[in-house]
Amino acid sequence: MSENAIEKYYNEIKEAELNGMNNEQNIREYFYELLKNYTNSQNLKIERETKEFVFENGQKKNIFLDGRIKKENMVIGWVENKDAKDDLNKEIKNKKEKQYPLLNTIFENSKELVLFQDGKEVIRVNMSKSEELDKVLIKFVSFRPEEYKKFQDAFNNLKRILPDLAKDLREFFKEEKKINKKFKENLKEFTKKCQLSINNNITEELAIEMIIQHMLTRDIFVIFFQNANFHMNNIISKSISNILTHINQKSFEITEKIKSYTDCLSSYTKTITKDDKQDILKTFYSDFYKALNSKKADVQGIEYTPIQIVKFMVDASEELLYKHFNKKLSSRDVNILDPCSGTGIFMAEIINRINLKDLEYKYKNELFSNEIDIMPYYISNLNIENAYFERTNSYEIFENICFLDTLEFQTKLGNNALFGMEEFSEGNVKRAVRQYEKKINLIIGNPPYNANQKSENDNNKNKVYIDLDKRIKDTYVNLSSAQKTKQYDMYKRFIRWASDRIKSEDDGIIAFITNNAYLDSRQDDGFRKSVQKEFDYIYIIDLKGNARKRNKSEGGNVFNIQTGVAIMFLIKKGVSEKQNKINPLNQKKANIKYYNIGDFLSGDKKLMSLQQDISFFDFEDIIPDNKGQWLNQTNNDFYEHTALIDKNVKNQKVGKAIEQKAIFKLFSLGVCTNKDDWAYDFDKEQLEKKIKYFLKIYNKERKKWADKKLNDANFNDNLDYSIKWVGDIKDYMIKNKEIKFSKQNIRKCLYRPFVKNYTYFDYPIMQRPYQNKKIFPNENSENLTLNFQVSTPRRYTDCFVSNKMIDLNFTVIAGIVSVPLYVYENGEKKLNITDYAIKEFQKKYKDKATAENIFAYCHAVLSSPKYQKEYEENLKIDYPRIPLYKNFDRFVELGKRLIKLQTEFENFDCRNEEIQLKIEKDFKYMPEDFSMIKLNKEKGIIIFDGKNRIENIPKKAFDYKIGTRSALDWIIDYYKPKKLNPQKELHHKTLIENGLNSYDYKNIREYLFELIPKVINISVETVDIFKELEKLN
Repeated sequence: MSENAIEKYYNEIKEAELNGMNNEQNIREYFYELLKNYTNSQNLKIERETKEFVFENGQKKNIFLDGRIKKENMVIGWVENKDAKDDLNKEIKNKKEKQYPLLNTIFENSKELVLFQDGKEVIRVNMSKSEELDKVLIKFVSFRPEEYKKFQDAFNNLKRILPDLAKDLREFFKEEKKINKKFKENLKEFTKKCQLSINNNITEELAIEMIIQHMLTRDIFVIFFQNANFHMNNIISKSISNILTHINQKSFEITEKIKSYTDCLSSYTKTITKDDKQDILKTFYSDFYKALNSKKADVQGIEYTPIQIVKFMVDASEELLYKHFNKKLSSRDVNILDPCSGTGIFMAEIINRINLKDLEYKYKNELFSNEIDIMPYYISNLNIENAYFERTNSYEIFENICFLDTLEFQTKLGNNALFGMEEFSEGNVKRAVRQYEKKINLIIGNPPYNANQKSENDNNKNKVYIDLDKRIKDTYVNLSSAQKTKQYDMYKRFIRWASDRIKSEDDGIIAFITNNAYLDSRQDDGFRKSVQKEFDYIYIIDLKGNARKRNKSEGGNVFNIQTGVAIMFLIKKGVSEKQNKINPLNQKKANIKYYNIGDFLSGDKKLMSLQQDISFFDFEDIIPDNKGQWLNQTNNDFYEHTALIDKNVKNQKVGKAIEQKAIFKLFSLGVCTNKDDWAYDFDKEQLEKKIKYFLKIYNKERKKWADKKLNDANFNDNLDYSIKWVGDIKDYMIKNKEIKFSKQNIRKCLYRPFVKNYTYFDYPIMQRPYQNKKIFPNENSENLTLNFQVSTPRRYTDCFVSNKMIDLNFTVIAGIVSVPLYVYENGEKKLNITDYAIKEFQKKYKDKATAENIFAYCHAVLSSPKYQKEYEENLKIDYPRIPLYKNFDRFVELGKRLIKLQTEFENFDCRNEEIQLKIEKDFKYMPEDFSMIKLNKEKGIIIFDGKNRIENIPKKAFDYKIGTRSALDWIIDYYKPKKLNPQKELHHKTLIENGLNSYDYKNIREYLFELIPKVINISVETVDIFKELEKLN
């Protein structure tokens, strides 16, 4: 049972009721968070506020849905949410009358839940009963409607047999070439036409692959679009069909072999919406294409575009057309091209956006698509023609789609290489010529992404485009100072092609979704320099999602890929002949606008963010530096300042540090246990019990294995995993090293901001003590440490001073650096500030530059919002450097105030009369649930349980953030009881069964009622100090 998730849901509902916020709009959010715990386990996707078709008296009608769940792009369940006060029976009756789907449907109002399956009510539960709620949610997400099962069986079986059918056809055509003279002649002619219209490298084998794809997919595609006359009218389809007249029997056999599957697919697709159809088409495109030809899918870089992205890009293109050129998609003389059509989803969406009165003209004269491969070419045709039919209720052939290689064919047209194309000249090439002669104003799409083959053994390299690659060399490569190989990837080729396709005298927009490496990659500096010269405006929406950065802030990916993603809009304003004479190189200086989608967002949340208009995005203006950097620009004077710390200085022997320019000599990472459940605790006595139990098991295992040869498999399979074997613990045991318990090793540690814990400071229980024994050799050692996030591409974390050891994961993201004021060597306490720093500071500030003042000054500078902003990018890639400002005294004063607030927070004297907290407490009251502590920032309330709360918290208190969270967030999150997972982690079961995870809510609650008012006051005062620092020059 998802016990924790259900309890969380109950607590949220209780809180909503207490705060009078239990209307449908609020409480349904909690239900979907609960439901997500069940859908995630089955790889299901939740969709919110969608619509579907139903049939009423034979007519299609839209219904609007609160939520639904999908598996593999097919809907398998529906959700209807209601207010707690709504009569559920009445609502169900109303929905039934509106033909609401009841195949697998939940109706709920936070009090009662009713589940329908196969049209019948199967269960009704009181939602306050957790076991019943768990049971019904499992039943809901596990159910598969009969329609889904039939469709999925057909779909999967079809995917399964396609490779075998394709193999059979390849063998058939191999023999047919030997014995069927007419077929051989037609195949030769077809191959020649493909070479002329697509590319010269097409062989008869590749032409046969096109014919095979046609045979295997023609019937499947048509079932998605009941009104398409595509196969009777399409030029390429007719050309292939002429070849098939000579092998009629084989063609018939294929149709019969897949008929049972296609019939099943057909019955399902009659009732789905356009968006759902697009989802299934994308699945078809991805899965079937790879099943038929996985190598070609790798070369092309096949990856479909989510409908939310398509809609956003189309809408944004129209907004930018209007903003910069006072035109719209429907406007005459706005010619639109999708150069890599794929499923045709972009052009279908454009058709949906064009005014009905303008659609026929636009469709016939100003909309263009290209596709290089036969199967997506078919899908694209069907999709576009069906989109037009659904808007106009009349079928028209889409005459402006070309079966060709966009990147190569433009060169051929430019060189007049059209001779001898006969039928294709009348059809496909005629279309291409018409497109070529048009001034294109909007190029939109998702270019294929692959840059190189995955392995030399694949024998599957991308082709070379001689003329286009020369253009890349003359621009992107020529302006770059880095290695150039990846400049010839398909993304760059399409951007280079599109940049040239929109002529310098024409107005135009390029709207592409690509990887986002070009934003900050050193090797893309030439690309950045080139586009900022060629375009007037550049809009970037950075969707992030680079899994390879190992940075959780990148969040999920909107595609199923590992690389980051961005949407770009490149806008070129045409220049007149007169302007060209004045500026013959036509060099521009683009206005670059950048929008970061946000940190830690899932792929789904990023897609939801794209449902707003581009005009609502808060773009940041980017002014490139002289190195062509857009995002990671650095301030040139950063390296003129003295380093706070330096590894070379740290590694110098005593007496030589003056030769190295740094302020402090020793520094260390924070301590790391890698077993926090065992090696940390709020309760000193409980930590002692944990460590003793841990060591009992450790030493038992040590003795058991002492005289045996440790075969890895045997050893690992038979180890006692009731404790956590991690890091050097196992190595210690293998070496038969005894570990003895000592109370002196139990120390206080600053675990998280304003959260102290006891830890066991002894290697190897403390897996990584680093240099902390030199900083805090014993519990009573006096010292101060400056602590900040280690240099990474992540955001710089505000400096925090501690008088205790600090955890490596102080702000959750590993990598806290501790810089001490003192070090202890051989029992002697010494200053950690270098002689060089003392001299430099005293040269500037005379006798005021004492060690303690220098330490406070550094803390104030590192905490200064102005400093952090000015050197933001430097602080992501390097250790801090400290400028020597004029206002030394004021910096020292403010630094010392911050040190006092951060090190003496438990003894802080709350005297701020402007903060009038309302505190309600009844410590005799003990709730059943200890995890109820909730923080409502909007209302300024912390609710502990039914009778204990703190109110009137000023909003200013939440403005003080350490990392990405406020001080109060850290406290509330980390003083809740730790949730263990005994099903997943065996050592968690040990802690629970042996009573080693008890949670003293009574004492913790009393402590928090003392601590929280102090931290509220500290937060407010800290915000004031930051404002003072910001004013200093």
